[in-house]
Amino acid sequence: MTTLYRFPHAEGLVHLLNTKPGPNTLLSTLHVHSVHGSTAVNGCHAPEPDLLATKSLSSFDHIVCDFDETITDHDTTSSFDTLACQVRPDDFHAPQMTWSEILQAYLDDLDKIDVGDLCHLNLNSTKTEEQRHLDCYSGKKPHLDPRSIKGLECHTDGRTFTPEPQLPVPKIPSLQPWVNSQARKRIVEKVSLDRVYESGNLVGLLPAQIREYGRSQVRLRPGVVEFLKAFVADEEEKDVLQDKGHKDPQQQQQQGQAEQKKGELWILSVNWSQDLIRGAMDQVFGDEEATRRHLPDSHLISSNLLFSEECHEVLQRRKKEVLAAKGQGQEQEQGHEPEDGPRDETLPNATNPTLISNGKVQVRCLTGTDKLHAFQKIQRDYAVKHDLALTDTKWAYLGDSSTDLGCLVEADVGIIVGTSKSLLAECERSGVKVIDLVVKS
Repeated sequence: MTTLYRFPHAEGLVHLLNTKPGPNTLLSTLHVHSVHGSTAVNGCHAPEPDLLATKSLSSFDHIVCDFDETITDHDTTSSFDTLACQVRPDDFHAPQMTWSEILQAYLDDLDKIDVGDLCHLNLNSTKTEEQRHLDCYSGKKPHLDPRSIKGLECHTDGRTFTPEPQLPVPKIPSLQPWVNSQARKRIVEKVSLDRVYESGNLVGLLPAQIREYGRSQVRLRPGVVEFLKAFVADEEEKDVLQDKGHKDPQQQQQQGQAEQKKGELWILSVNWSQDLIRGAMDQVFGDEEATRRHLPDSHLISSNLLFSEECHEVLQRRKKEVLAAKGQGQEQEQGHEPEDGPRDETLPNATNPTLISNGKVQVRCLTGTDKLHAFQKIQRDYAVKHDLALTDTKWAYLGDSSTDLGCLVEADVGIIVGTSKSLLAECERSGVKVIDLVVKS
């Protein structure tokens, strides 16, 4: 049976790093509080004292971590609306829907099975219900099944989306219902994200404003912060000791190859802004330079709010008064950190024009199936880069919700943070054992 380890109180996580690898040492600091999904004895779940001996919790090389409600102590999605209301320039139109209205529409969509019910974004549409029905189904049955939907048109500007072309293969077959559920949810997530765009809620923000909000307003879990700080500090200390050592070149090369397999951190999130995540991680690592060192661009995988120059036509359409200008709208929309590396913010404005959020989000991760795809790719790419077999590297994954279940099971060490009842129920339905660990008093 697959086993995950849950820390109801994140303060216990740091003991995975403060002790030497080995079940006996861990048992001296951590206590098995309860077991979920194990075989009942006399009607009760009886924790066994040697449960930690079945798997060394300290035996991992790298960490992949969820963000919202794993590193943070709250969901940060509403932060974008709060920030936009505070800093949006007066010359931009106010959003067409309030955040509470968008949230309620999203919750309503989750309850819908009929795909036709999702095609109501254009409130001014003159199409009849029957026409929208035909547009959405394209002759298919009205069932929210990604295998039967080739395209779902919900917008007057003709934008369409499709579900992911291929579902990930879970580590254990019992997770297949979870995969199917997450795939269906992806349709609702995309519709909701498009609704946010059309409403104009995320227009008018600067990257620096979003990052500062993450740095000053996003609340973090102290136990996870302590754990991540200790994790990167351990590896930095090893690097310093290696630099001070005097070894022959061959020995240094062999040791360097071994240490390539240790101590890296990835964040894998369904959040909409990498700037917000980086700002929050500045709290963990201390400053932007340290965040850039411990969390390079390739190690932050999430969707991302897009930015354009102020004269871009997308932004001009959002303004109360559209100014005609030669060449207006010819610039390409862009993320504020292009693929060839982050822009140099020290450049003068003439060569580094101000970028403003245009309300669009470049989608990378929306649901648990997206995250599972990404986690599997991280492992494959790392193995190829370092010429390793997939089994040569041990991965830990930290998550808090049912969206993380696929990654938690995929990891060599799956660690749940917090007390999510929905995740626990999903584990029990999937035949996954969960062991609660607390610090010994």
